[in-house]
Amino acid sequence: MRAAACWLAAVLVVLLAPAGASSADETPYALVRLERVATALKADPLFVDDELVDLVDRGERGRIKKAIRKTGERLGMPVFVIVIPNPPDSEADGRDDVFLHWLHGQLGRDGLYLMVDEDANLEVVPFQVPRELGHFVIPQSLANPADRKEPFVGLVPRIEQAFAEVLDAPSAAPGTPELYSEADPFGEEPPPREPEIWGPFFGGLLVLGPIAAVLLLLLLVLGRGVYRMWRRPPTASDQPRVRRLHAQAEKELTRLAALLPPPEEAEGGPVALRSYDAARIVYDDVGPRPKARDDEAALDLVGVIVLARQGREVLEKGLLRPLAPCRVNPLHGPGILKRPVVGLPAGKICRSCADADARERVRRVLRLPGGRRYHEVKEGRWQRGFGGQDLAKRVLESLGVG
Repeated sequence: MRAAACWLAAVLVVLLAPAGASSADETPYALVRLERVATALKADPLFVDDELVDLVDRGERGRIKKAIRKTGERLGMPVFVIVIPNPPDSEADGRDDVFLHWLHGQLGRDGLYLMVDEDANLEVVPFQVPRELGHFVIPQSLANPADRKEPFVGLVPRIEQAFAEVLDAPSAAPGTPELYSEADPFGEEPPPREPEIWGPFFGGLLVLGPIAAVLLLLLLVLGRGVYRMWRRPPTASDQPRVRRLHAQAEKELTRLAALLPPPEEAEGGPVALRSYDAARIVYDDVGPRPKARDDEAALDLVGVIVLARQGREVLEKGLLRPLAPCRVNPLHGPGILKRPVVGLPAGKICRSCADADARERVRRVLRLPGGRRYHEVKEGRWQRGFGGQDLAKRVLESLGVG
């Protein structure tokens, strides 16, 4: 049924899409994401994405809404708070100010927009707000969390202080800061066609219109699963794209490098150094532009992420050795509880997976871009998985370095 729906969807796109229109698979999801957030903000000025909802509890959401209401009353215009991941491969290329400008265009309402990303960084953009505000609306010390290990701790006071910064600014004529950084064009309409092609285009549309209508009807009947796939925000349990894994691997390596060399008294210092060396070599081997469907590169990048996180873990938590990652999905973080997972070797899994039912755990298993589950790849240095007492040492030995 789903295969038929996907086939019909592809045929319909081919029939109706203008020549030269983008066929990138990111477009449907990202367009839906902007529309989804804008639609939600019309009903509630606070939007918390499903991926981050566990990090902002009910009491904190209540305080944020109270701050939104009071700030809006004093400004005399709407105030919006958006808590949402914005990774480097997002529609805005990971730039929070770009996302807010595009969201403002989608929502069509001026006001004060505050965004919180997955690292609890704050971005504030005033659209026609009657205050004298510079490009950097809030100080950098307020924009970034004080504790990178627990970035969402103290989030509400930071939001309240950000609002106070805006309210305390001198009154001025309404204005909007210029967007100095821009993402790659996304979701743009194709360039205008030459006039002489419109006649043939509409002639073809008259012929194909009834066929397209039938296909659309069948698509509506059969394609509910496809629609839900596009509408549901991607999580760490989905099949991550190689591009996203590459960006995350680079970010994790940078975070670990900032902690090196480790303090002499750090007991886990040697492990952290091995983790960085192993992760860096594998990352460099993958190269800057891995192929989108390269399962081997994808698995290597997962390994880089795990190794880099383990290196940080031993230093930040004062451990002798890191914890093995979640058996269901190594990208989830450390495994802490033993639970059975159908089709997987025994091992510990993260709390989120442990709290899920058996069927949900199976659905959450990390899949590679080609569709295989990560543990089904038997060749290469990851054939024993990502567990063990010293993953970095094993990886270095496989590279002939250890």
